[in-house]
Formats: sequence, structure tokens, C-alpha cells
Amino acid sequence: MSVSDFDYSRYTPVDNTNTSYSVFKSAYRNIRFALRTASRVTVDESDMANLVGIAYRAYGDVSLWYMLLAFNGIQDQVQEVYPGLVLNLPSKPDIIAFLSSQQTNRSVTFTI
Repeated sequence: MSVSDFDYSRYTPVDNTNTSYSVFKSAYRNIRFALRTASRVTVDESDMANLVGIAYRAYGDVSLWYMLLAFNGIQDQVQEVYPGLVLNLPSKPDIIAFLSSQQTNRSVTFTI
């Protein structure tokens, strides 16, 4: 079995929430300016490069790990998430309301 054939599925939680949020949509990137911080979590050694696990513990939903990237301005979770880093977390109802409004809003949003 080559490296490219390795099955990572047993190490990655399955996202069965049927969400289609994309961190690359400009409206989604603007989430960090639209929501307030509801809580904070300090990353320790077990959380390094594990935003999926942090999202699951904070929200009970692994699909919201993308939101952690966008809300905290992180582009690469492997290089930018380290022990001692404080992540800001908005509340789950605020996230869902914001993302739902962005999916129904078909207007074009530009980010500069």
C-alpha cells in the first residue's frame, strides 16, 4: 500500500451533518468580523492540529472546525495551532444563524 492509498477514514470523524459550508466563500471568511466571541479555549499538546476535535468538544459538531479556522484567522492548522494558543469561539446558535443567512443571501460579497 503506497502513502497515497492509505485509508485515513478510521482516524477522521465522519461528517454526517450534510452541511456544505466552505471556508473559501467570501461570506464565510467574513465570519470573524460578524460574530462575537462567546468563549475561549487554550490549545494544549493534545489539541495541536486537531481543530476537528476542538469543534466536537465545543459544539458537538465536527463540521464546524472550518469555522474555527475562519473565526480565528488561521490558514494552516498544522503550522498555526500550537500549545498555548488561545482560540476564540462564538456560540453555536450564532454560527448557525450566520451561516444560514449567508446561504439564503445570494448577493455577491467581496472581501478586500
